[in-house]
Amino acid sequence: MTQLVYLINKRTDLDSKGFAKACADYLALLDTHANILLIKDFQVQTHTATPCETCFGEPRRLAQRSYDAQITVSWDTIDDYCAGAGSAQGIAAMDELTKAEKGFIDLGHSQAFFVDPVS
Repeated sequence: MTQLVYLINKRTDLDSKGFAKACADYLALLDTHANILLIKDFQVQTHTATPCETCFGEPRRLAQRSYDAQITVSWDTIDDYCAGAGSAQGIAAMDELTKAEKGFIDLGHSQAFFVDPVS
């Protein structure tokens, strides 16, 4: 399984309530396009708690930078991602998702990367 992990920060002009609504709307949009994009599974997690050193036991386990949410999208293979995103319908779906992302994500302070589970 291949996953896209997107660590996101909200735009500064959004409050927490507006950001949570935008994340929920984005989740619904992902669901709308899941079949076209050959998505196997997806989730959006907003980070509502601020970690403290005592929560993790040791300070070195804390991230250097916090994020407001994490989006994880899964495909069976990277080839499925390429096939879904590369089709005419997939390109249109990706354009719609990108437009939605610009509405609530601080793109300059967010990160996305692909991962494959280690077995």
